[in-house]
Amino acid sequence: MPIMQVLGLLLGATLLGKHGLVTSQGIWQQMGAGYQGGGHQPNPNPPQRQAPAPPQTPRQGPGYYPAQPPVYGPGSGPAAQPPISGPGQGPAQPPVYRPGQGVPPQGPGQGPAPLPPPTNSRVKFLILGAGAAGLQAADTLISKGETDFLVLEGAETYGGRIRDIPFAGVRVEVGADAPRPKSEAFDSAVRGLGGRLRLYKPNWQSLNIVSEEGITNLTKVALQTHAWPRVAYTVIEGLNLAEELIESHDSDMSVRAAFQSLGWFPTSPLDKTLEWLHFDYQMGDVPRMASLKAHRFDAPELIVQRGPNANPHLQVTDQRGFKSYFDATMRLMKDPMHRNKILFNKEVVEVNYGSPNHITVTCRDGSSYQADWAISTFSLGVLQRQIVKFTPEFPGWKTRELNRFTMGAHTKVLMEFPNTFWGSREFVLRVSERRGHFPLFVDLGKRIPELRRSDRHVLMAEITGDEARRIDAQSPQQTSNEIMRALRRMYKFNIPDPIAIHVSGWNSNPLTMGSHSLFSPTLNSNCFAKVQARLGRLLFAGEYTSLNFGGHIQGALQSGEREANKAYLCSTGGTCPEWFEGMQCACSGTPPPALSGTSRPNTEAQKLNLTFCLVIISVLSRLLKIL
Repeated sequence: MPIMQVLGLLLGATLLGKHGLVTSQGIWQQMGAGYQGGGHQPNPNPPQRQAPAPPQTPRQGPGYYPAQPPVYGPGSGPAAQPPISGPGQGPAQPPVYRPGQGVPPQGPGQGPAPLPPPTNSRVKFLILGAGAAGLQAADTLISKGETDFLVLEGAETYGGRIRDIPFAGVRVEVGADAPRPKSEAFDSAVRGLGGRLRLYKPNWQSLNIVSEEGITNLTKVALQTHAWPRVAYTVIEGLNLAEELIESHDSDMSVRAAFQSLGWFPTSPLDKTLEWLHFDYQMGDVPRMASLKAHRFDAPELIVQRGPNANPHLQVTDQRGFKSYFDATMRLMKDPMHRNKILFNKEVVEVNYGSPNHITVTCRDGSSYQADWAISTFSLGVLQRQIVKFTPEFPGWKTRELNRFTMGAHTKVLMEFPNTFWGSREFVLRVSERRGHFPLFVDLGKRIPELRRSDRHVLMAEITGDEARRIDAQSPQQTSNEIMRALRRMYKFNIPDPIAIHVSGWNSNPLTMGSHSLFSPTLNSNCFAKVQARLGRLLFAGEYTSLNFGGHIQGALQSGEREANKAYLCSTGGTCPEWFEGMQCACSGTPPPALSGTSRPNTEAQKLNLTFCLVIISVLSRLLKIL
């Protein structure tokens, strides 16, 4: 329909889903010739440092998600599965939990007692975490000839917040699933890959706006009341305002304050839902929590280009999983000798960095490790919630900087049904009196061809902010009941219960405690060195430590490389600066460095305003024809 084409153009120009990463400069080219896919085959003769095999039944409960997370579905009780042999491998199929027959055990410590810890180890470098930052740090050390390291990972697999699970007979990404933000380096690499990494472009023209009472013509209402054009205009003008703040060296402000200064005061449920779609959906929290200046660097690519030849945003639906990127590009993962330096099920509980000569790390299973240098890649949420004990405690300046961020929350709920009762659209936007309450449903059959061919029917709900945190804290059965009440109220007929359900649970997982970092208005980008500063022999990497790519795995990759280089210099007598209480920032007033293709003179802003006006004219002309 013409109206949906126009809405798709508007939405594509103003949406950016906070779902993933872009790679380090040029690294994706390595996934070209020679990448045959398939999983890693475990080394049959691992070295003595190999972690003990995981217990037969992994710990369950809110906040603990093993390599193959549990799926919750009706009909039977828990089905225990034997683990696959090899380090970091979870069960062949996840345990299935069924309504009415009990729920997953709640809380930490459920399951068998841990195996006896191995003999304590001493290495030159310890890397705490096998997410994108930790893997990149290890790979960087290898490139410098440093192989005396270990990577301690608390989960049963690598990848961190890049995670795929088996669901409805296919692999589904429940964490980062899109290369964001985009750059020419990524686009050229994808073109070089040909069909080797399957990517999908979401069709935002296939969107239906439905009220919680089942009124289905809200797409037309959004145009008739000018709600859609007004929120799109506010987003674009907010980015222009951010540009003015940066160029004039003015102080930062929240996105909410910026929207209010532009006259945007959402009061109706439709206004609030459209604002959620344009902002919360990409940032993981409400506008009052986010920095306007940082939002400028995280803007939709059609507004702030990351390269003149950048393509529209794509999502990974490759059945090898997004994390196959690591297998294909990193020497760490290709060489079994290096790969076996990753020890799984090593949940760190204490880091003692007080010694001038070494660092001691203790794991939940009682094992301990010493190193000359350690790189922390714990998520921001883990550090803010003090899940890991640090001895001595962090100095005040470090703790304050870490808590100037917000940890965003983004939850995905997968539900398999016996039929597709929600219609033919890819997206269903639910307008509710309660802002952010199950606002978006996605038909995964439109994205994953294997799912479509198998005649399986999967609907995914996406939730952010406090609603996501609330859902992650309750049982899958409660979430299933809540979603079904909402769907039955929308569709007004007796739709079936789900066959199975899975909740991503990033916000209650003690290894993550959230989905990604979010810059707050109180964070001073000119003093960002305090965020990145080491404490003694303890260095800090992770997406939150990246100024330009915070909240994205691109930032995690770059931070891992940065801190590994720093650790190498520190260990070889090179430059090794340290921050101390009372030091002053060298604040020059210089705005954050522009990314490739992001330098925007006033003429470009004028072009954006002109483009927006043309889109609005097109919308109104089509609306007049319909009415």
